[in-house]
Amino acid sequence: MERIAKLDAASRQLNAAISLLFDGADPIVVHTLTVAASNIFSDVIDKRSGTQSWREKMRIDHGVSKAAIKNIMQSAWNFFKHGDRDPEGILEFDKSESEYLVFFATLECGELQSTSIQMQTFQFWFLASGAFDLCAENEIQKKAELIFPGLSTLPRSQKLSIGAEMLAKQLEGFRAET
Repeated sequence: MERIAKLDAASRQLNAAISLLFDGADPIVVHTLTVAASNIFSDVIDKRSGTQSWREKMRIDHGVSKAAIKNIMQSAWNFFKHGDRDPEGILEFDKSESEYLVFFATLECGELQSTSIQMQTFQFWFLASGAFDLCAENEIQKKAELIFPGLSTLPRSQKLSIGAEMLAKQLEGFRAET
């Protein structure tokens, strides 16, 4: 029997989601793992006094209820995991939505504990991909674009392939150090 803490479980789910995303795996699996991890990180942050999750910050910024923000952020996840709700339903699923959720989950993980190599690699990849721009003068944005030059101009499949290559190099380097 294995004993595991919630944050460790969430980190493992998110690491797997990142690896699967870069490897071009089934986007539904990636999304399901991402939201499961994200929920743990958000819930733990929200339970701790004096802090707010990204989910809660978005809810407050947009003036919506907790139920509404969860519905927005988890609608695809709920569709994927509940057969009793609209059993004949069809979902229009944008697989790139998962990338934003992974990014916010990595940020939330970083508020609670150290982020993994998978998470750090994904953060730089995501910023360099052109999906989210901090600003041209931001040092982290500049570093991301140096690590992944020209990434924002490529088709999604190539971006993911480059992410997979970089993650493999980073993990190999980490294993060589330990």
